[in-house]
Amino acid sequence: MNPISIIGAGIGGLTLGNILKEHHLDFTIYESAPEIKPVGAGIMMAVNAMQIFDKLGLKEKIESRGNKIHGIFITDENLRIISTTNVLALEKKFNSCNVAIHRAEIQNILAENLGFENIQLNHSLQQIEKKENYHLVFENGYTTESKMVFGADGIHSKVRNQIFKTGNIRNAGQKCWRGLTDFNLLEKYDHHALEIWGKGKRFGFL
Repeated sequence: MNPISIIGAGIGGLTLGNILKEHHLDFTIYESAPEIKPVGAGIMMAVNAMQIFDKLGLKEKIESRGNKIHGIFITDENLRIISTTNVLALEKKFNSCNVAIHRAEIQNILAENLGFENIQLNHSLQQIEKKENYHLVFENGYTTESKMVFGADGIHSKVRNQIFKTGNIRNAGQKCWRGLTDFNLLEKYDHHALEIWGKGKRFGFL
């Protein structure tokens, strides 16, 4: 029996694993994918998240593989500034800054620090049932029992849907396309994030 099971080896599950490791707690992370590979696009880790990574000793490594963002602006379609977030004040107060980074980069940093021996790949949760403990059944036929389970398995979380019987997804009426490109950005935007508001559409870059 596993004292603690974490379902999902995304950023949330891996960060939790690193925290549990710091406290010398026994746990296993179960990930449905057969390998941790570079998927997704960019993400910005905010100051509050970077404070957690600082406590885990990972702040400098994340900053070195990402791009520090010192200014966040909302503009109109002509790049006229509507609002500015005073990031420098937050950086000074918390000794951390926002970092733009590829999801795969931060996932690999977290997995490497955690140790792949704590991650069971190709384990897609099929069923979870609460009895005296939690009984977990995976699609590959593996079963286990756990005293505590953390659901870090995303928007379609089986942990949430089967234990709490909730999880209706609301259509917000919006679509978001994210991607990466090689582009010679003007130097003044090197460490800035912009969100440009138009009529019924938004475009952001950092």
